[in-house]
Amino acid sequence: TYTNFEIIVLDDCSTDNSREIIERYRSNPHVSKIVYNEQNCGNTFEQWMHGIELAQGELCWIAESDDSCLPTLLEKLVPMFEKSKNVSLAVCKCLLIDVNGNALNKHCLSEEMIVENGKDFIRRHLVFNNYICNSGMAVFKRSVALDVNRQFIDKKYAGTGDMMFWIEICETGEIGLL
Repeated sequence: TYTNFEIIVLDDCSTDNSREIIERYRSNPHVSKIVYNEQNCGNTFEQWMHGIELAQGELCWIAESDDSCLPTLLEKLVPMFEKSKNVSLAVCKCLLIDVNGNALNKHCLSEEMIVENGKDFIRRHLVFNNYICNSGMAVFKRSVALDVNRQFIDKKYAGTGDMMFWIEICETGEIGLL
């Protein structure tokens, strides 16, 4: 339902029929770039940063190949950045789905936006557990993401790099919750 966006497609040298599927979208007016890696970089977070660097807008949303969202996701999350100029990250709840398509948890997009201090959010939601368990549940400021400590890209942090990325962003301002 939100229509002001660009799509950047990154393919990390997939071995399936991803290229064939991607090419079907080449003429979509929202697709600004399609990038095929010549060699698999083997690092999700390196791909994240590549996409963020290529983006032209100030807000970024990462949807990986196995992600989907409600049609209203961006329409609901983007206004949080207008609610407060200090919001660096907007997050909604995430519905986890198993391989058979069954929901593993309950999900809803609340109607009420809550804005809280990023460091408080870290203490409550990121110290003992990664509340932002999927990149597809978050929209963030590109300028903030470009300034994060890129240590999270190191392959030794493959299991925690996303949490490091979110913490870095949360430390810069407020967090919008839906």
